[in-house]
Amino acid sequence: MPPKAVAPLILFAAALGIAGDALLRGGAPGLGVAILAAVFTGAVALVTKRLGRTSGIDELWLWLVAPFFGACLAWRDSPMLRVLDAFALLTGLGLLALRSRGVSLVTGSLTQYAKGLASSAAHALVGAAPLALVDLPRADLPWRRFTAPARAAAIGVCLAAAPVLVFGRLFASADPVFESMVSALFGWDLGSLIPHAVTAGVIAWLSAGYLRDQLVPDERPNRNALAAPRLGIAEVGIPLGGTIAVFALFLAIQARYLFGGAELVLHTTGLTFAEYARRGFFELVAASGLAVPLLLLAGWAFAPATPKHRAVFRALVTLQIALVGAVMVSALQRMLLYVDAYGLSQIRVFATAFMLWIAGTLAWMGIATLRGRPERFMYAAAIRGFALVALLNVVNVDAMIARTNLARAAAGRPLDIAYLSDLSTDAAPTVAAALGALDPALACPLWRSLRHQTERHPSDWRAWNWSRWRAQRAMYGTSAAADDACTPVT
Repeated sequence: MPPKAVAPLILFAAALGIAGDALLRGGAPGLGVAILAAVFTGAVALVTKRLGRTSGIDELWLWLVAPFFGACLAWRDSPMLRVLDAFALLTGLGLLALRSRGVSLVTGSLTQYAKGLASSAAHALVGAAPLALVDLPRADLPWRRFTAPARAAAIGVCLAAAPVLVFGRLFASADPVFESMVSALFGWDLGSLIPHAVTAGVIAWLSAGYLRDQLVPDERPNRNALAAPRLGIAEVGIPLGGTIAVFALFLAIQARYLFGGAELVLHTTGLTFAEYARRGFFELVAASGLAVPLLLLAGWAFAPATPKHRAVFRALVTLQIALVGAVMVSALQRMLLYVDAYGLSQIRVFATAFMLWIAGTLAWMGIATLRGRPERFMYAAAIRGFALVALLNVVNVDAMIARTNLARAAAGRPLDIAYLSDLSTDAAPTVAAALGALDPALACPLWRSLRHQTERHPSDWRAWNWSRWRAQRAMYGTSAAADDACTPVT
Protein backbone atom coordinates (compact mmCIF):
# COMPACT_ATOMS: atom_id res chain seq x y z
CA MET A 1 0.00 0.00 0.00
CA PRO A 2 1.38 3.51 -0.80
CA PRO A 3 2.86 4.92 2.45
CA LYS A 4 1.41 8.38 1.81
CA ALA A 5 -2.09 6.94 1.54
CA VAL A 6 -2.14 5.37 5.01
CA ALA A 7 -2.87 8.56 6.99
CA PRO A 8 -5.70 9.78 4.67
CA LEU A 9 -7.25 6.30 4.69
CA ILE A 10 -7.22 6.14 8.50
CA LEU A 11 -8.77 9.60 8.72
CA PHE A 12 -11.39 8.67 6.12
CA ALA A 13 -12.29 5.49 8.01
CA ALA A 14 -12.47 7.30 11.35
CA ALA A 15 -14.66 10.03 9.87
CA LEU A 16 -16.96 7.45 8.30
CA GLY A 17 -17.19 5.62 11.63
CA ILE A 18 -18.19 8.78 13.49
CA ALA A 19 -20.61 9.80 10.73
CA GLY A 20 -22.11 6.30 10.63
CA ASP A 21 -22.70 6.27 14.38
CA ALA A 22 -24.34 9.70 14.19
CA LEU A 23 -26.52 8.87 11.17
CA LEU A 24 -27.67 5.38 12.13
CA ARG A 25 -29.05 6.22 15.57
CA GLY A 26 -32.45 7.38 14.44
CA GLY A 27 -34.22 4.25 15.65
CA ALA A 28 -35.20 2.97 12.18
CA PRO A 29 -33.73 2.99 8.64
CA GLY A 30 -34.42 6.31 7.01
CA LEU A 31 -32.77 9.52 5.90
CA GLY A 32 -29.62 8.76 7.91
CA VAL A 33 -28.96 5.60 5.90
CA ALA A 34 -29.47 7.48 2.63
CA ILE A 35 -26.94 10.16 3.66
CA LEU A 36 -24.42 7.56 4.84
CA ALA A 37 -24.69 5.59 1.56
CA ALA A 38 -24.04 8.77 -0.44
CA VAL A 39 -21.12 9.80 1.79
CA PHE A 40 -19.54 6.35 1.63
CA THR A 41 -19.85 6.20 -2.16
CA GLY A 42 -18.26 9.66 -2.32
CA ALA A 43 -15.33 8.42 -0.21
CA VAL A 44 -14.83 5.47 -2.57
CA ALA A 45 -14.93 7.85 -5.55
CA LEU A 46 -12.22 10.02 -3.97
CA VAL A 47 -10.01 6.98 -3.33
CA THR A 48 -10.39 5.67 -6.88
CA LYS A 49 -9.75 9.14 -8.28
CA ARG A 50 -6.55 9.30 -6.22
CA LEU A 51 -5.48 6.05 -7.88
CA GLY A 52 -6.20 7.48 -11.31
CA ARG A 53 -8.83 4.88 -12.17
CA THR A 54 -11.56 5.82 -14.59
CA SER A 55 -14.91 4.17 -15.21
CA GLY A 56 -16.09 3.18 -18.64
CA ILE A 57 -19.45 4.22 -19.99
CA ASP A 58 -20.85 0.78 -19.10
CA GLU A 59 -19.79 1.25 -15.45
CA LEU A 60 -20.81 4.84 -14.71
CA TRP A 61 -24.32 3.84 -13.63
CA LEU A 62 -22.83 1.64 -10.91
CA TRP A 63 -21.82 4.71 -8.90
CA LEU A 64 -25.50 5.55 -8.50
CA VAL A 65 -26.56 2.14 -7.17
CA ALA A 66 -25.62 2.55 -3.50
CA PRO A 67 -26.95 6.14 -3.18
CA PHE A 68 -30.17 5.21 -5.00
CA PHE A 69 -31.00 2.19 -2.88
CA GLY A 70 -29.92 4.08 0.23
CA ALA A 71 -32.52 6.68 -0.76
CA CYS A 72 -35.04 3.86 -1.27
CA LEU A 73 -34.58 2.92 2.39
CA ALA A 74 -35.78 6.44 3.20
CA TRP A 75 -38.57 6.16 0.63
CA ARG A 76 -40.34 2.85 1.23
CA ASP A 77 -41.29 1.19 4.53
CA SER A 78 -42.09 -2.39 3.48
CA PRO A 79 -39.82 -4.76 5.48
CA MET A 80 -39.31 -7.15 2.56
CA LEU A 81 -38.58 -4.27 0.22
CA ARG A 82 -36.10 -2.78 2.68
CA VAL A 83 -34.25 -6.11 2.79
CA LEU A 84 -34.00 -6.09 -1.01
CA ASP A 85 -32.88 -2.45 -0.99
CA ALA A 86 -30.17 -3.16 1.59
CA PHE A 87 -29.00 -6.20 -0.40
CA ALA A 88 -28.89 -4.16 -3.61
CA LEU A 89 -26.95 -1.41 -1.83
CA LEU A 90 -24.31 -3.84 -0.52
CA THR A 91 -24.14 -5.62 -3.89
CA GLY A 92 -23.53 -2.29 -5.62
CA LEU A 93 -20.62 -1.56 -3.28
CA GLY A 94 -19.31 -5.07 -3.87
CA LEU A 95 -19.37 -4.59 -7.64
CA LEU A 96 -17.47 -1.31 -7.24
CA ALA A 97 -14.80 -3.22 -5.34
CA LEU A 98 -14.45 -5.83 -8.10
CA ARG A 99 -12.28 -3.54 -10.17
CA SER A 100 -9.51 -3.70 -7.57
CA ARG A 101 -9.55 -7.46 -8.03
CA GLY A 102 -8.88 -7.08 -11.74
CA VAL A 103 -12.38 -8.21 -12.78
CA SER A 104 -14.11 -6.61 -15.74
CA LEU A 105 -17.69 -5.79 -14.78
CA VAL A 106 -18.85 -6.06 -18.37
CA THR A 107 -17.15 -9.28 -19.51
CA GLY A 108 -16.43 -10.96 -16.17
CA SER A 109 -17.49 -14.59 -15.81
CA LEU A 110 -19.57 -16.15 -13.05
CA THR A 111 -16.51 -17.51 -11.25
CA GLN A 112 -14.72 -14.16 -11.48
CA TYR A 113 -17.74 -12.37 -10.05
CA ALA A 114 -18.22 -14.91 -7.26
CA LYS A 115 -14.60 -15.11 -6.21
CA GLY A 116 -14.05 -11.38 -6.59
CA LEU A 117 -17.06 -10.52 -4.42
CA ALA A 118 -16.04 -13.08 -1.79
CA SER A 119 -12.49 -11.70 -1.73
CA SER A 120 -13.70 -8.11 -1.43
CA ALA A 121 -16.05 -9.07 1.41
CA ALA A 122 -13.19 -10.81 3.21
CA HIS A 123 -10.96 -7.74 2.80
CA ALA A 124 -13.71 -5.52 4.20
CA LEU A 125 -13.98 -7.76 7.26
CA VAL A 126 -10.27 -8.23 8.03
CA GLY A 127 -8.49 -5.64 5.89
CA ALA A 128 -8.11 -3.19 8.77
CA ALA A 129 -5.79 -5.67 10.53
CA PRO A 130 -2.97 -5.51 7.91
CA LEU A 131 -3.55 -1.76 7.73
CA ALA A 132 -2.76 -1.46 11.44
CA LEU A 133 -0.08 -4.17 11.68
CA VAL A 134 1.73 -3.83 8.36
CA ASP A 135 0.94 -0.55 6.59
CA LEU A 136 0.86 1.75 9.62
CA PRO A 137 4.34 0.91 11.00
CA ARG A 138 5.88 1.45 7.55
CA ALA A 139 4.02 4.65 6.75
CA ASP A 140 5.63 8.06 6.84
CA LEU A 141 3.04 9.67 9.10
CA PRO A 142 3.12 13.45 9.49
CA TRP A 143 2.58 13.32 13.25
CA ARG A 144 5.66 11.19 13.98
CA ARG A 145 7.79 14.32 14.34
CA PHE A 146 5.77 15.05 17.45
CA THR A 147 6.49 11.65 19.03
CA ALA A 148 9.05 12.85 21.62
CA PRO A 149 7.03 15.87 22.82
CA ALA A 150 3.90 13.76 22.97
CA ARG A 151 5.70 11.16 25.07
CA ALA A 152 6.88 13.81 27.49
CA ALA A 153 3.42 15.33 27.73
CA ALA A 154 1.87 11.90 28.39
CA ILE A 155 4.34 11.26 31.24
CA GLY A 156 3.53 14.67 32.71
CA VAL A 157 -0.22 13.98 32.58
CA CYS A 158 0.23 10.65 34.34
CA LEU A 159 2.35 12.24 37.08
CA ALA A 160 -0.20 15.03 37.55
CA ALA A 161 -3.17 12.71 37.83
CA ALA A 162 -2.64 11.65 41.45
CA PRO A 163 -2.26 15.10 43.07
CA VAL A 164 -5.01 16.64 40.95
CA LEU A 165 -7.47 13.89 41.93
CA VAL A 166 -6.54 14.11 45.65
CA PHE A 167 -6.84 17.90 45.90
CA GLY A 168 -9.91 17.94 43.68
CA ARG A 169 -11.64 15.43 45.92
CA LEU A 170 -10.82 17.45 49.04
CA PHE A 171 -12.08 20.71 47.56
CA ALA A 172 -15.25 19.02 46.29
CA SER A 173 -15.97 17.80 49.83
CA ALA A 174 -15.36 21.28 51.21
CA ASP A 175 -17.56 23.27 48.82
CA PRO A 176 -20.86 22.05 47.27
CA VAL A 177 -20.65 24.66 44.48
CA PHE A 178 -17.22 23.38 43.46
CA GLU A 179 -18.53 19.81 43.70
CA SER A 180 -21.48 20.54 41.37
CA MET A 181 -19.18 22.23 38.86
CA VAL A 182 -16.80 19.26 38.81
CA SER A 183 -19.72 16.85 38.47
CA ALA A 184 -21.09 18.82 35.53
CA LEU A 185 -17.70 18.83 33.79
CA PHE A 186 -16.60 15.24 34.42
CA GLY A 187 -19.81 13.38 35.29
CA TRP A 188 -19.83 11.40 32.04
CA ASP A 189 -22.12 8.42 31.61
CA LEU A 190 -19.62 5.88 30.33
CA GLY A 191 -22.39 3.34 29.84
CA SER A 192 -23.98 5.50 27.14
CA LEU A 193 -20.64 6.09 25.41
CA ILE A 194 -19.89 2.39 24.92
CA PRO A 195 -22.59 1.73 22.26
CA HIS A 196 -21.46 4.81 20.31
CA ALA A 197 -17.83 3.68 20.48
CA VAL A 198 -18.72 0.16 19.34
CA THR A 199 -20.88 1.35 16.43
CA ALA A 200 -18.32 3.89 15.25
CA GLY A 201 -15.52 1.34 15.65
CA VAL A 202 -17.28 -1.34 13.61
CA ILE A 203 -18.13 1.06 10.78
CA ALA A 204 -14.59 2.50 10.80
CA TRP A 205 -13.09 -1.02 10.74
CA LEU A 206 -15.22 -2.13 7.78
CA SER A 207 -14.61 1.16 5.95
CA ALA A 208 -10.84 0.87 6.46
CA GLY A 209 -10.81 -2.69 5.12
CA TYR A 210 -12.98 -1.80 2.12
CA LEU A 211 -10.97 1.30 1.21
CA ARG A 212 -7.66 -0.50 1.69
CA ASP A 213 -8.88 -3.12 -0.77
CA GLN A 214 -9.25 -0.31 -3.32
CA LEU A 215 -5.70 0.90 -2.69
CA VAL A 216 -4.02 -2.52 -2.74
CA PRO A 217 -5.11 -4.15 -6.01
CA ASP A 218 -4.29 -7.79 -6.54
CA GLU A 219 -1.64 -8.01 -9.24
CA ARG A 220 -1.30 -11.77 -9.31
CA PRO A 221 -2.49 -13.08 -12.68
CA ASN A 222 -5.54 -15.30 -12.96
CA ARG A 223 -6.35 -14.92 -9.29
CA ASN A 224 -10.03 -14.83 -10.07
CA ALA A 225 -9.91 -17.74 -12.46
CA LEU A 226 -11.28 -21.03 -11.18
CA ALA A 227 -10.37 -24.11 -13.15
CA ALA A 228 -13.37 -26.12 -14.29
CA PRO A 229 -13.34 -29.94 -14.14
CA ARG A 230 -13.69 -30.04 -17.98
CA LEU A 231 -16.40 -32.64 -18.37
CA GLY A 232 -17.39 -34.20 -21.67
CA ILE A 233 -20.76 -34.47 -23.38
CA ALA A 234 -21.67 -37.71 -21.58
CA GLU A 235 -20.96 -36.37 -18.08
CA VAL A 236 -22.89 -33.15 -18.75
CA GLY A 237 -25.50 -34.42 -21.20
CA ILE A 238 -26.87 -37.20 -18.98
CA PRO A 239 -27.77 -34.89 -16.04
CA LEU A 240 -29.27 -32.37 -18.45
CA GLY A 241 -31.20 -35.11 -20.23
CA GLY A 242 -32.53 -36.38 -16.91
CA THR A 243 -33.81 -32.97 -15.85
CA ILE A 244 -35.30 -32.42 -19.31
CA ALA A 245 -37.20 -35.70 -18.98
CA VAL A 246 -38.55 -34.70 -15.54
CA PHE A 247 -39.64 -31.28 -16.80
CA ALA A 248 -41.28 -32.80 -19.88
CA LEU A 249 -43.19 -35.39 -17.82
CA PHE A 250 -44.43 -32.72 -15.42
CA LEU A 251 -45.61 -30.48 -18.25
CA ALA A 252 -47.42 -33.39 -19.89
CA ILE A 253 -49.37 -33.98 -16.67
CA GLN A 254 -49.98 -30.25 -16.31
CA ALA A 255 -51.49 -30.11 -19.79
CA ARG A 256 -53.97 -32.80 -18.79
CA TYR A 257 -55.12 -30.84 -15.75
CA LEU A 258 -55.20 -27.51 -17.53
CA PHE A 259 -57.37 -28.85 -20.33
CA GLY A 260 -59.42 -31.02 -17.97
CA GLY A 261 -60.34 -28.05 -15.77
CA ALA A 262 -61.45 -27.79 -12.18
CA GLU A 263 -63.55 -30.97 -12.16
CA LEU A 264 -60.61 -33.18 -13.12
CA VAL A 265 -58.39 -31.54 -10.48
CA LEU A 266 -61.05 -32.00 -7.78
CA HIS A 267 -61.68 -35.63 -8.78
CA THR A 268 -57.97 -36.53 -8.94
CA THR A 269 -56.47 -34.59 -6.06
CA GLY A 270 -59.41 -33.71 -3.84
CA LEU A 271 -58.44 -30.04 -4.06
CA THR A 272 -60.26 -27.12 -5.57
CA PHE A 273 -58.60 -25.44 -8.53
CA ALA A 274 -57.58 -22.48 -6.33
CA GLU A 275 -56.15 -24.77 -3.63
CA TYR A 276 -54.30 -26.70 -6.32
CA ALA A 277 -52.81 -23.44 -7.63
CA ARG A 278 -51.77 -22.28 -4.14
CA ARG A 279 -50.08 -25.58 -3.39
CA GLY A 280 -47.96 -25.66 -6.53
CA PHE A 281 -46.99 -22.07 -7.32
CA PHE A 282 -44.01 -21.67 -5.02
CA GLU A 283 -42.67 -25.12 -5.89
CA LEU A 284 -42.71 -24.13 -9.57
CA VAL A 285 -40.87 -20.90 -8.77
CA ALA A 286 -38.25 -22.88 -6.85
CA ALA A 287 -37.84 -25.36 -9.71
CA SER A 288 -37.44 -22.52 -12.21
CA GLY A 289 -34.89 -20.80 -9.99
CA LEU A 290 -32.81 -23.97 -9.53
CA ALA A 291 -32.60 -24.38 -13.29
CA VAL A 292 -30.40 -21.26 -13.52
CA PRO A 293 -27.44 -22.56 -11.42
CA LEU A 294 -27.81 -25.98 -13.05
CA LEU A 295 -27.32 -24.52 -16.52
CA LEU A 296 -24.53 -22.23 -15.32
CA LEU A 297 -22.65 -25.16 -13.78
CA ALA A 298 -23.16 -27.20 -16.93
CA GLY A 299 -21.77 -24.43 -19.13
CA TRP A 300 -18.83 -23.88 -16.77
CA ALA A 301 -17.83 -27.56 -16.59
CA PHE A 302 -18.44 -28.58 -20.20
CA ALA A 303 -15.40 -28.97 -22.46
CA PRO A 304 -16.52 -29.97 -25.98
CA ALA A 305 -14.27 -32.51 -27.67
CA THR A 306 -15.79 -31.97 -31.12
CA PRO A 307 -18.05 -29.43 -32.83
CA LYS A 308 -20.80 -32.07 -32.78
CA HIS A 309 -20.60 -32.28 -28.99
CA ARG A 310 -20.91 -28.52 -28.79
CA ALA A 311 -24.00 -28.59 -31.00
CA VAL A 312 -25.59 -31.32 -28.84
CA PHE A 313 -24.89 -29.30 -25.69
CA ARG A 314 -26.49 -26.19 -27.20
CA ALA A 315 -29.55 -28.21 -28.18
CA LEU A 316 -29.88 -29.62 -24.65
CA VAL A 317 -29.53 -26.18 -23.05
CA THR A 318 -32.04 -24.67 -25.47
CA LEU A 319 -34.55 -27.43 -24.79
CA GLN A 320 -34.07 -27.09 -21.03
CA ILE A 321 -34.64 -23.34 -21.20
CA ALA A 322 -37.78 -23.83 -23.30
CA LEU A 323 -39.16 -26.32 -20.76
CA VAL A 324 -38.37 -24.00 -17.85
CA GLY A 325 -40.20 -21.25 -19.73
CA ALA A 326 -43.23 -23.50 -20.06
CA VAL A 327 -43.10 -24.26 -16.33
CA MET A 328 -43.04 -20.54 -15.58
CA VAL A 329 -46.07 -20.00 -17.79
CA SER A 330 -47.85 -22.68 -15.75
CA ALA A 331 -46.72 -20.95 -12.54
CA LEU A 332 -48.06 -17.60 -13.74
CA GLN A 333 -51.37 -19.19 -14.60
CA ARG A 334 -51.51 -20.65 -11.10
CA MET A 335 -50.72 -17.24 -9.66
CA LEU A 336 -53.68 -15.71 -11.48
CA LEU A 337 -55.95 -18.38 -10.04
CA TYR A 338 -54.33 -17.94 -6.66
CA VAL A 339 -54.87 -14.17 -6.58
CA ASP A 340 -58.42 -14.49 -7.87
CA ALA A 341 -59.27 -16.84 -5.00
CA TYR A 342 -57.26 -15.41 -2.11
CA GLY A 343 -56.16 -11.92 -3.09
CA LEU A 344 -52.69 -10.43 -3.33
CA SER A 345 -49.90 -10.69 -0.75
CA GLN A 346 -46.26 -9.68 -0.45
CA ILE A 347 -44.85 -13.17 -0.87
CA ARG A 348 -46.92 -13.67 -4.03
CA VAL A 349 -45.74 -10.39 -5.52
CA PHE A 350 -42.08 -10.93 -4.69
CA ALA A 351 -42.13 -14.55 -5.85
CA THR A 352 -43.64 -13.47 -9.17
CA ALA A 353 -41.04 -10.72 -9.52
CA PHE A 354 -38.27 -13.23 -8.85
CA MET A 355 -39.72 -15.51 -11.51
CA LEU A 356 -39.71 -12.65 -14.02
CA TRP A 357 -36.03 -12.06 -13.26
CA ILE A 358 -35.40 -15.77 -13.84
CA ALA A 359 -37.24 -15.56 -17.16
CA GLY A 360 -35.04 -12.68 -18.35
CA THR A 361 -31.90 -14.45 -17.16
CA LEU A 362 -32.78 -17.66 -18.95
CA ALA A 363 -33.69 -15.80 -22.13
CA TRP A 364 -30.30 -14.09 -22.12
CA MET A 365 -28.61 -17.42 -21.35
CA GLY A 366 -30.35 -19.03 -24.32
CA ILE A 367 -29.25 -16.26 -26.66
CA ALA A 368 -25.68 -16.43 -25.37
CA THR A 369 -25.60 -20.24 -25.72
CA LEU A 370 -26.88 -20.18 -29.29
CA ARG A 371 -24.39 -17.49 -30.24
CA GLY A 372 -21.54 -19.19 -28.35
CA ARG A 373 -20.75 -15.91 -26.53
CA PRO A 374 -21.34 -16.20 -22.77
CA GLU A 375 -19.68 -12.87 -21.99
CA ARG A 376 -21.71 -10.08 -20.42
CA PHE A 377 -24.03 -12.65 -18.82
CA MET A 378 -23.25 -11.65 -15.21
CA TYR A 379 -23.26 -7.97 -16.14
CA ALA A 380 -26.71 -8.28 -17.71
CA ALA A 381 -28.01 -10.36 -14.77
CA ALA A 382 -26.83 -7.68 -12.32
CA ILE A 383 -28.50 -4.92 -14.32
CA ARG A 384 -31.77 -6.86 -14.43
CA GLY A 385 -31.59 -7.49 -10.69
CA PHE A 386 -31.03 -3.83 -9.85
CA ALA A 387 -33.73 -2.76 -12.29
CA LEU A 388 -36.23 -5.21 -10.80
CA VAL A 389 -35.66 -4.01 -7.22
CA ALA A 390 -35.91 -0.40 -8.40
CA LEU A 391 -39.18 -1.21 -10.18
CA LEU A 392 -40.60 -2.78 -7.01
CA ASN A 393 -39.82 0.46 -5.18
CA VAL A 394 -41.48 2.54 -7.87
CA VAL A 395 -44.56 0.29 -8.03
CA ASN A 396 -44.98 0.44 -4.23
CA VAL A 397 -45.79 -3.20 -3.50
CA ASP A 398 -47.81 -2.72 -0.30
CA ALA A 399 -49.98 0.00 -1.87
CA MET A 400 -50.63 -2.26 -4.86
CA ILE A 401 -51.63 -5.11 -2.53
CA ALA A 402 -53.98 -2.85 -0.57
CA ARG A 403 -55.51 -1.42 -3.75
CA THR A 404 -56.10 -4.90 -5.22
CA ASN A 405 -57.59 -6.42 -2.08
CA LEU A 406 -59.80 -3.41 -1.39
CA ALA A 407 -61.11 -3.58 -4.95
CA ARG A 408 -61.94 -7.23 -4.35
CA ALA A 409 -63.83 -6.24 -1.18
CA ALA A 410 -65.76 -3.59 -3.12
CA ALA A 411 -66.80 -6.33 -5.53
CA GLY A 412 -68.18 -8.43 -2.68
CA ARG A 413 -65.15 -10.71 -2.22
CA PRO A 414 -63.84 -11.51 1.28
CA LEU A 415 -61.25 -9.10 2.74
CA ASP A 416 -58.46 -10.25 5.07
CA ILE A 417 -58.47 -7.37 7.56
CA ALA A 418 -55.67 -8.85 9.66
CA TYR A 419 -53.30 -9.05 6.70
CA LEU A 420 -54.23 -5.63 5.38
CA SER A 421 -53.63 -4.14 8.84
CA ASP A 422 -50.13 -5.66 8.93
CA LEU A 423 -49.00 -3.92 5.75
CA SER A 424 -46.41 -1.18 6.13
CA THR A 425 -47.04 2.54 5.95
CA ASP A 426 -46.46 2.30 2.19
CA ALA A 427 -50.12 1.26 1.98
CA ALA A 428 -51.47 3.83 4.46
CA PRO A 429 -52.66 6.49 1.96
CA THR A 430 -54.44 3.83 -0.12
CA VAL A 431 -56.11 2.36 2.96
CA ALA A 432 -57.06 5.78 4.35
CA ALA A 433 -58.68 6.80 1.06
CA ALA A 434 -60.86 3.68 1.09
CA LEU A 435 -62.05 3.88 4.72
CA GLY A 436 -65.15 5.92 3.91
CA ALA A 437 -66.42 3.34 1.43
CA LEU A 438 -66.02 0.37 3.78
CA ASP A 439 -68.40 -1.02 6.33
CA PRO A 440 -67.53 0.30 9.84
CA ALA A 441 -66.85 -3.27 10.96
CA LEU A 442 -64.03 -3.36 8.41
CA ALA A 443 -63.03 0.30 8.44
CA CYS A 444 -62.47 0.66 12.19
CA PRO A 445 -59.80 -2.07 12.55
CA LEU A 446 -57.98 -0.59 9.56
CA TRP A 447 -58.21 2.90 11.04
CA ARG A 448 -56.82 1.71 14.37
CA SER A 449 -53.96 -0.02 12.55
CA LEU A 450 -53.24 3.16 10.60
CA ARG A 451 -53.18 5.19 13.81
CA HIS A 452 -50.86 2.65 15.47
CA GLN A 453 -48.47 2.73 12.51
CA THR A 454 -48.14 6.53 12.67
CA GLU A 455 -47.59 6.56 16.44
CA ARG A 456 -45.05 3.78 16.81
CA HIS A 457 -42.35 5.12 14.49
CA PRO A 458 -39.55 7.34 15.89
CA SER A 459 -39.63 11.06 15.24
CA ASP A 460 -35.85 11.44 14.92
CA TRP A 461 -34.90 13.14 11.64
CA ARG A 462 -32.40 10.39 10.88
CA ALA A 463 -35.28 7.91 10.77
CA TRP A 464 -37.40 10.13 8.53
CA ASN A 465 -39.13 8.12 5.85
CA TRP A 466 -41.34 9.35 3.01
CA SER A 467 -43.94 6.61 3.46
CA ARG A 468 -44.17 7.18 7.21
CA TRP A 469 -44.58 10.91 6.62
CA ARG A 470 -47.36 10.26 4.11
CA ALA A 471 -48.99 7.86 6.56
CA GLN A 472 -49.07 10.62 9.18
CA ARG A 473 -50.69 12.98 6.69
CA ALA A 474 -53.24 10.28 5.80
CA MET A 475 -53.94 9.81 9.50
CA TYR A 476 -54.48 13.51 10.04
CA GLY A 477 -56.75 13.54 7.00
CA THR A 478 -59.24 11.11 8.54
CA SER A 479 -62.41 12.81 9.64
CA ALA A 480 -63.37 13.52 13.23
CA ALA A 481 -66.45 11.40 12.65
CA ALA A 482 -64.24 8.40 11.92
CA ASP A 483 -62.28 9.10 15.10
CA ASP A 484 -65.47 9.23 17.15
CA ALA A 485 -66.93 6.14 15.51
CA CYS A 486 -63.84 3.97 15.86
CA THR A 487 -62.34 5.15 19.16
CA PRO A 488 -63.64 2.95 22.00
CA VAL A 489 -65.60 4.80 24.69
CA THR A 490 -63.87 4.65 28.07
